[in-house]
Amino acid sequence: MITVDSQNNIWLTDVALHQVFKFPPYGGDHKPLITLGERFVPGSDDSHYCKPTSVAVSQDTRSFFVSDGYCNSRVIKYGVTVDSRGAHIVKKITEWGKGAGPFTINKGPNSFNIPHGLALAEDKNEVC
Repeated sequence: MITVDSQNNIWLTDVALHQVFKFPPYGGDHKPLITLGERFVPGSDDSHYCKPTSVAVSQDTRSFFVSDGYCNSRVIKYGVTVDSRGAHIVKKITEWGKGAGPFTINKGPNSFNIPHGLALAEDKNEVC
């Protein structure tokens, strides 16, 4: 999945690599500003994804959401700041839906069945 934010940064999710990337406007020098997840290592903790599917970025680009869809069926919200050297600092804020994957028999309330795409309705303070 490819997402372009309000500042023309390019966000990619790669289901095979189990990673999420942010590249500078228009791809920049082709080096990611942010790399989340471990290459080819699926998981469900704070450092791993299992086939992430989408990214939605706030208008001010200070927060973003990742749908970690196929295995984990969760959505994770992150905050991002840029330090004085230009390094991007990413902090997990919250997640929901974890543990309710597509093969879970008793999916509790607030669970997902393969969250695949994300959109923000910021004027309503909603994630769709």
